[in-house]
Amino acid sequence: MDLFYITKIVLLAHIVLQGAAATNGVLYEYGNATDKLSQKVNFGEVEITNLTVKFPLFGKNYSSFYLCLEGILDFNRGNCFASPVIPRDGSLPIIAPFWGDFSIALSGDIYYRQSNDPRLLANATQDINKYFPGLRFSAQWVFIATWDKVTSILGIVTQVNTLQVVLITDGTLSFVLFNYADIQWSHGAAAGLYNGNASEYYQLNNPRDSVFNLTSSSNINYPGRWAFRVDKLQVEVPTIQQTTTTMSQVIYGNGTPTGNIQGTFATCKIYVYIFALYIVFPLNLI
Repeated sequence: MDLFYITKIVLLAHIVLQGAAATNGVLYEYGNATDKLSQKVNFGEVEITNLTVKFPLFGKNYSSFYLCLEGILDFNRGNCFASPVIPRDGSLPIIAPFWGDFSIALSGDIYYRQSNDPRLLANATQDINKYFPGLRFSAQWVFIATWDKVTSILGIVTQVNTLQVVLITDGTLSFVLFNYADIQWSHGAAAGLYNGNASEYYQLNNPRDSVFNLTSSSNINYPGRWAFRVDKLQVEVPTIQQTTTTMSQVIYGNGTPTGNIQGTFATCKIYVYIFALYIVFPLNLI
Protein backbone atom coordinates (compact mmCIF):
# COMPACT_ATOMS: atom_id res chain seq x y z
CA MET A 1 0.00 0.00 0.00
CA ASP A 2 1.22 3.50 -0.81
CA LEU A 3 2.97 5.21 2.12
CA PHE A 4 0.77 8.30 1.71
CA TYR A 5 -2.41 6.30 2.28
CA ILE A 6 -0.92 4.45 5.24
CA THR A 7 0.00 7.77 6.85
CA LYS A 8 -3.47 9.16 6.14
CA ILE A 9 -5.17 6.13 7.74
CA VAL A 10 -2.99 6.39 10.85
CA LEU A 11 -3.75 10.09 11.23
CA LEU A 12 -7.49 9.53 10.80
CA ALA A 13 -7.42 6.74 13.38
CA HIS A 14 -5.59 9.02 15.80
CA ILE A 15 -8.18 11.77 15.34
CA VAL A 16 -11.06 9.36 15.86
CA LEU A 17 -9.49 7.97 19.04
CA GLN A 18 -8.84 11.44 20.39
CA GLY A 19 -12.44 12.45 19.75
CA ALA A 20 -13.73 9.31 21.45
CA ALA A 21 -11.60 9.96 24.52
CA ALA A 22 -12.98 13.48 24.85
CA THR A 23 -16.54 12.20 25.13
CA ASN A 24 -15.90 8.73 26.53
CA GLY A 25 -18.99 7.35 28.31
CA VAL A 26 -18.88 8.33 31.96
CA LEU A 27 -16.86 11.52 31.37
CA TYR A 28 -18.21 14.99 30.76
CA GLU A 29 -16.88 16.52 27.54
CA TYR A 30 -13.32 17.80 27.79
CA GLY A 31 -10.38 18.81 25.62
CA ASN A 32 -12.25 21.43 23.61
CA ALA A 33 -11.13 24.96 22.80
CA THR A 34 -12.42 26.39 26.10
CA ASP A 35 -10.36 24.01 28.25
CA LYS A 36 -7.04 25.03 29.77
CA LEU A 37 -4.03 22.73 30.01
CA SER A 38 -1.75 22.40 33.02
CA GLN A 39 2.02 22.59 32.69
CA LYS A 40 4.01 19.43 32.00
CA VAL A 41 5.44 18.96 35.49
CA ASN A 42 5.58 16.22 38.14
CA PHE A 43 4.30 18.30 41.05
CA GLY A 44 2.37 21.53 41.24
CA GLU A 45 -0.90 23.35 41.53
CA VAL A 46 -3.07 25.71 39.53
CA GLU A 47 -5.00 28.42 41.36
CA ILE A 48 -8.58 28.61 40.09
CA THR A 49 -9.72 32.17 40.83
CA ASN A 50 -12.61 34.52 40.09
CA LEU A 51 -15.30 31.86 40.13
CA THR A 52 -18.33 33.32 38.39
CA VAL A 53 -20.52 31.65 41.04
CA LYS A 54 -19.21 30.96 44.54
CA PHE A 55 -19.02 27.27 45.37
CA PRO A 56 -20.62 26.24 48.70
CA LEU A 57 -18.53 23.54 50.36
CA PHE A 58 -19.09 22.18 53.87
CA GLY A 59 -20.85 25.29 55.13
CA LYS A 60 -18.57 27.90 53.53
CA ASN A 61 -18.63 29.71 50.17
CA TYR A 62 -15.46 29.71 48.08
CA SER A 63 -14.53 32.04 45.23
CA SER A 64 -11.23 30.27 44.51
CA PHE A 65 -9.40 27.01 45.12
CA TYR A 66 -6.33 25.07 44.00
CA LEU A 67 -6.27 22.32 41.41
CA CYS A 68 -3.46 20.03 42.54
CA LEU A 69 -1.83 17.96 39.84
CA GLU A 70 -1.71 15.08 42.35
CA GLY A 71 -5.45 14.52 41.93
CA ILE A 72 -7.19 16.75 44.46
CA LEU A 73 -8.95 20.09 44.75
CA ASP A 74 -7.62 22.01 47.76
CA PHE A 75 -9.81 24.77 49.24
CA ASN A 76 -7.28 25.99 51.80
CA ARG A 77 -3.82 25.76 50.30
CA GLY A 78 -1.51 23.22 51.86
CA ASN A 79 -2.46 19.72 50.72
CA CYS A 80 -0.98 19.53 47.24
CA PHE A 81 2.32 18.03 48.35
CA ALA A 82 1.01 16.04 51.32
CA SER A 83 0.74 12.27 51.63
CA PRO A 84 -2.60 10.93 50.33
CA VAL A 85 -4.49 10.38 53.58
CA ILE A 86 -8.24 10.80 54.20
CA PRO A 87 -9.02 12.13 56.77
CA ARG A 88 -5.97 14.22 57.62
CA ASP A 89 -5.09 16.66 60.38
CA GLY A 90 -5.81 20.36 60.04
CA SER A 91 -8.62 22.56 58.79
CA LEU A 92 -8.04 21.88 55.11
CA PRO A 93 -11.12 20.75 53.18
CA ILE A 94 -10.33 18.63 50.15
CA ILE A 95 -12.07 16.93 47.27
CA ALA A 96 -9.98 13.97 46.11
CA PRO A 97 -11.17 12.03 43.05
CA PHE A 98 -7.80 10.23 42.95
CA TRP A 99 -5.09 11.45 45.30
CA GLY A 100 -1.95 9.83 43.96
CA ASP A 101 1.43 10.29 42.33
CA PHE A 102 0.54 11.64 38.90
CA SER A 103 3.22 12.73 36.45
CA ILE A 104 2.03 14.62 33.40
CA ALA A 105 5.69 15.36 32.68
CA LEU A 106 5.89 11.75 31.52
CA SER A 107 2.48 11.11 29.97
CA GLY A 108 -0.96 12.64 29.57
CA ASP A 109 -2.60 15.99 30.20
CA ILE A 110 -4.82 17.72 32.74
CA TYR A 111 -7.67 19.75 31.27
CA TYR A 112 -9.78 22.14 33.33
CA ARG A 113 -12.41 24.83 32.91
CA GLN A 114 -15.28 26.60 34.65
CA SER A 115 -18.36 27.12 32.54
CA ASN A 116 -21.89 28.45 32.35
CA ASP A 117 -22.49 27.08 28.86
CA PRO A 118 -26.26 26.46 28.57
CA ARG A 119 -25.87 22.99 27.08
CA LEU A 120 -23.46 21.88 29.80
CA LEU A 121 -25.65 23.38 32.53
CA ALA A 122 -28.66 21.54 31.13
CA ASN A 123 -26.77 18.23 31.23
CA ALA A 124 -25.57 18.87 34.79
CA THR A 125 -29.08 19.86 35.90
CA GLN A 126 -30.51 16.67 34.46
CA ASP A 127 -27.87 14.52 36.15
CA ILE A 128 -28.27 16.07 39.61
CA ASN A 129 -32.07 15.91 39.56
CA LYS A 130 -31.79 12.25 38.59
CA TYR A 131 -29.34 11.42 41.37
CA PHE A 132 -30.96 13.66 44.01
CA PRO A 133 -34.68 13.75 43.13
CA GLY A 134 -37.03 16.26 44.72
CA LEU A 135 -34.63 19.21 44.88
CA ARG A 136 -35.76 20.92 41.65
CA PHE A 137 -32.16 21.89 41.14
CA SER A 138 -31.01 24.15 38.29
CA ALA A 139 -27.25 24.33 37.71
CA GLN A 140 -25.73 27.80 37.27
CA TRP A 141 -22.03 26.91 37.24
CA VAL A 142 -19.86 23.90 36.47
CA PHE A 143 -16.15 23.20 36.91
CA ILE A 144 -14.53 20.21 35.21
CA ALA A 145 -11.00 18.87 35.71
CA THR A 146 -9.88 15.84 33.72
CA TRP A 147 -6.73 13.75 34.15
CA ASP A 148 -6.39 12.29 30.66
CA LYS A 149 -4.14 9.23 30.21
CA VAL A 150 -1.77 10.31 32.99
CA THR A 151 0.89 7.96 34.30
CA SER A 152 2.46 7.81 37.76
CA ILE A 153 5.73 9.35 38.85
CA LEU A 154 7.20 5.85 38.81
CA GLY A 155 7.44 6.34 35.06
CA ILE A 156 5.52 3.28 33.88
CA VAL A 157 4.15 5.14 30.87
CA THR A 158 2.22 2.13 29.58
CA GLN A 159 -0.05 2.31 32.65
CA VAL A 160 -2.27 5.39 32.57
CA ASN A 161 -5.34 6.69 34.39
CA THR A 162 -8.21 8.74 32.98
CA LEU A 163 -10.62 10.30 35.45
CA GLN A 164 -12.53 13.47 36.16
CA VAL A 165 -13.98 15.61 38.93
CA VAL A 166 -17.01 17.82 38.28
CA LEU A 167 -18.26 20.59 40.59
CA ILE A 168 -21.86 21.72 40.08
CA THR A 169 -23.77 24.47 41.92
CA ASP A 170 -26.62 26.97 41.76
CA GLY A 171 -24.92 29.15 44.38
CA THR A 172 -26.78 27.47 47.26
CA LEU A 173 -26.77 23.73 46.66
CA SER A 174 -23.55 22.12 45.48
CA PHE A 175 -22.58 18.70 44.19
CA VAL A 176 -19.48 16.75 43.21
CA LEU A 177 -19.17 14.00 40.62
CA PHE A 178 -16.22 11.61 40.44
CA ASN A 179 -15.98 10.02 36.98
CA TYR A 180 -13.59 7.10 36.41
CA ALA A 181 -13.02 6.01 32.81
CA ASP A 182 -9.82 3.97 33.15
CA ILE A 183 -7.68 3.13 36.20
CA GLN A 184 -4.50 1.15 35.47
CA TRP A 185 -2.34 2.10 38.48
CA SER A 186 -2.92 2.99 42.12
CA HIS A 187 0.36 3.14 44.15
CA GLY A 188 -1.40 3.83 47.46
CA ALA A 189 -3.83 6.42 46.10
CA ALA A 190 -6.84 7.61 48.09
CA ALA A 191 -10.26 8.80 46.90
CA GLY A 192 -12.89 10.70 48.86
CA LEU A 193 -13.93 13.95 50.52
CA TYR A 194 -12.98 15.60 53.81
CA ASN A 195 -14.63 18.65 55.38
CA GLY A 196 -11.46 19.93 57.04
CA ASN A 197 -12.51 19.99 60.70
CA ALA A 198 -12.22 16.26 61.47
CA SER A 199 -15.98 15.89 61.88
CA GLU A 200 -16.81 14.24 58.59
CA TYR A 201 -15.14 12.40 55.74
CA TYR A 202 -16.13 10.00 53.01
CA GLN A 203 -13.48 7.67 51.63
CA LEU A 204 -14.04 5.33 48.70
CA ASN A 205 -11.19 2.94 49.53
CA ASN A 206 -9.45 1.75 52.68
CA PRO A 207 -5.65 1.48 53.03
CA ARG A 208 -5.56 -2.19 52.11
CA ASP A 209 -7.63 -1.77 48.97
CA SER A 210 -6.65 -0.54 45.55
CA VAL A 211 -8.86 1.88 43.65
CA PHE A 212 -9.16 -0.27 40.54
CA ASN A 213 -12.81 -1.06 41.32
CA LEU A 214 -13.80 2.59 40.91
CA THR A 215 -14.42 2.11 37.19
CA SER A 216 -16.95 -0.66 37.81
CA SER A 217 -18.59 0.59 41.01
CA SER A 218 -20.97 3.47 41.74
CA ASN A 219 -23.41 4.98 44.21
CA ILE A 220 -25.87 6.02 41.47
CA ASN A 221 -26.21 2.86 39.33
CA TYR A 222 -23.77 4.23 36.75
CA PRO A 223 -20.50 2.23 36.80
CA GLY A 224 -17.55 4.59 37.14
CA ARG A 225 -19.52 7.56 38.50
CA TRP A 226 -19.99 8.67 42.11
CA ALA A 227 -22.17 11.61 43.20
CA PHE A 228 -22.14 13.64 46.42
CA ARG A 229 -23.89 16.68 47.85
CA VAL A 230 -21.36 18.89 49.64
CA ASP A 231 -22.91 22.25 50.63
CA LYS A 232 -23.71 21.05 54.18
CA LEU A 233 -21.20 20.14 56.88
CA GLN A 234 -21.78 16.46 56.17
CA VAL A 235 -21.33 14.67 52.87
CA GLU A 236 -24.68 13.49 51.53
CA VAL A 237 -24.99 10.57 49.13
CA PRO A 238 -27.88 9.69 46.80
CA THR A 239 -30.72 7.67 48.29
CA ILE A 240 -31.73 5.97 45.05
CA GLN A 241 -31.90 2.18 45.20
CA GLN A 242 -28.72 0.51 43.97
CA THR A 243 -28.68 -2.16 41.30
CA THR A 244 -24.98 -1.90 40.44
CA THR A 245 -22.17 -3.09 42.67
CA THR A 246 -20.98 -0.48 45.15
CA MET A 247 -17.61 -0.72 46.86
CA SER A 248 -17.81 -2.56 50.16
CA GLN A 249 -14.71 -0.68 51.28
CA VAL A 250 -16.39 2.73 51.58
CA ILE A 251 -15.48 4.38 54.87
CA TYR A 252 -17.91 6.96 56.21
CA GLY A 253 -16.97 8.37 59.57
CA ASN A 254 -16.39 11.16 62.03
CA GLY A 255 -12.76 11.81 61.23
CA THR A 256 -11.25 8.96 63.26
CA PRO A 257 -8.97 6.83 61.06
CA THR A 258 -9.07 3.06 61.38
CA GLY A 259 -6.20 0.64 60.90
CA ASN A 260 -2.87 1.99 59.71
CA ILE A 261 -4.05 4.59 57.18
CA GLN A 262 -1.39 7.15 58.08
CA GLY A 263 1.53 4.73 58.13
CA THR A 264 0.59 2.83 54.99
CA PHE A 265 0.18 5.86 52.76
CA ALA A 266 3.13 7.79 54.19
CA THR A 267 5.48 4.86 53.59
CA CYS A 268 4.29 4.51 50.02
CA LYS A 269 4.76 8.22 49.37
CA ILE A 270 8.31 8.25 50.70
CA TYR A 271 9.21 5.30 48.48
CA VAL A 272 7.77 7.04 45.43
CA TYR A 273 9.70 10.25 46.05
CA ILE A 274 12.98 8.41 46.62
CA PHE A 275 12.45 6.39 43.45
CA ALA A 276 11.63 9.55 41.48
CA LEU A 277 14.66 11.41 42.79
CA TYR A 278 16.88 8.49 41.81
CA ILE A 279 15.51 8.69 38.25
CA VAL A 280 16.06 12.45 37.99
CA PHE A 281 19.31 12.65 39.97
CA PRO A 282 21.07 9.22 39.79
CA LEU A 283 23.64 8.75 42.52
CA ASN A 284 26.92 7.08 41.57
CA LEU A 285 27.43 5.26 44.86
CA ILE A 286 28.49 1.89 43.40
